[in-house]
Amino acid sequence: MRRWYSRVSVLLIPALLMGAPGAVSAGGRNRVSVDRRVPPTAPTDLNAVAWSSSCIRLTWTDRSSTETSYAVERRSAGGSWARLARLGADASGYTDRAVASESTYSYRVSASNAYGASAYTAGTTVTTPAPVPGQPMGILVPAYFYPRWTTPQSNYWDDVALAAGRVPIIAIMNPRSGPGSMGDANYRRALAEVHQSGGRVIGYVPTAYGARPLAAVKLDVDRYYYWYPGIDGIFFDEASGTATAKDLAYYQTCFDYVRAKDPAALVQHNQGGRTDQEYTRISTQISVFEGDVSAFGPEAIPEWSAGVPGGCLFTLAYLADAAAMRVATATAAVNNVGWVYFTDDAKPNPWNSLPTYWEEEVAQVAALLVGGPAARPVVALETAAPVPVPAQPLLVASYPNPFNPATTIRFSLPAGALVSLQVFNAQGQQVAELIADVWYEPGEHEVAFDARGLASGTYLYRVSAGGLTTVGRMTLMR
Repeated sequence: MRRWYSRVSVLLIPALLMGAPGAVSAGGRNRVSVDRRVPPTAPTDLNAVAWSSSCIRLTWTDRSSTETSYAVERRSAGGSWARLARLGADASGYTDRAVASESTYSYRVSASNAYGASAYTAGTTVTTPAPVPGQPMGILVPAYFYPRWTTPQSNYWDDVALAAGRVPIIAIMNPRSGPGSMGDANYRRALAEVHQSGGRVIGYVPTAYGARPLAAVKLDVDRYYYWYPGIDGIFFDEASGTATAKDLAYYQTCFDYVRAKDPAALVQHNQGGRTDQEYTRISTQISVFEGDVSAFGPEAIPEWSAGVPGGCLFTLAYLADAAAMRVATATAAVNNVGWVYFTDDAKPNPWNSLPTYWEEEVAQVAALLVGGPAARPVVALETAAPVPVPAQPLLVASYPNPFNPATTIRFSLPAGALVSLQVFNAQGQQVAELIADVWYEPGEHEVAFDARGLASGTYLYRVSAGGLTTVGRMTLMR
């Protein structure tokens, strides 16, 4: 915050200020000059918030108009103060990503210029939380192509359904920039095929950045649920990313309307790029990037994204050749973006076909099916290479689903292995560990899960065995 003035005018009695230091005469009035040859005023109101186990955000109030830089210092528990960063004039915040989980840090900030440094702010202390288990990595497919069952060689929906048996898939159906004016049997078959393979399908609804009448939006939602029974949710496109009261109220209404039809429905908002964190509270997934893959990287992902489960975030990018897809997939994995789609198609509609390297993209995502960013392989982005998918996938399912209060989780092992099985809630918090590194022989196995004491909602179960990890979804309905 820089205030562009150098003198304060006050009307004074001339006899009292005659010859006073710093006084100048101007048309019979005297003006007092502010002496800028002193250290700046110290900043105030330093605040630190642990956004995640690996990210702390600092903010403060700039009280000076003469500073040229700010110094940020940090001290670990029991340690000494050390310079963390030097920032330019007018700075009022800093993000510290060089922190460990479950650790305590103290911070202080000072301003400086050519004449010295200010006093430090009052120190502030914050403790980082334990790591939040990430959601599975999966592919969010903008399936804006017609299901042509009579010509299998050009039916991309077949390929999407097959992939859903290997990796988590959410396919966005878009008959006519929305549901259209009538249902379509070919789309109903597409929905059934993807479901049979374990994937999910949601319907495309445009919102014109909050300007489309809610009545029209609700009609589109009604049509999807009426014409396509079993649909898994709604993809609200052209969504506002600015958290104004008006826009938040608009998209809260959209969210509530869908959830009234299905309490476990997916509700996605596609802002087309960076968005305010407030939208994570009224959606199951939101976009952090959509566009040319050349602009996708860590700097395109908002800082707050480190503090939410990866399954809340998605990115869609085009003009990506196979090499760029590998780099972008690795970038998403290490930056907590759980749902991805990359294609070598181009505008005006980059979503009207699958990428020519579709099988390779599925293999890349399958290799990253693990519990969270800390467990994911560290990939050298410039040399990321495709990783083969195991020939025999780990198969899992739960029945009944939805359930109340108990269900059975079944899994199939191609070979004997140590098995672990955990259950997580929709916020990524572990609520149960059913198996902890126990040896199981090849074949079919099942484990009971009793959810008494847990709230209604969607839960994820993660089965890991012999280097394979698979995640399933189940719904507790009381």
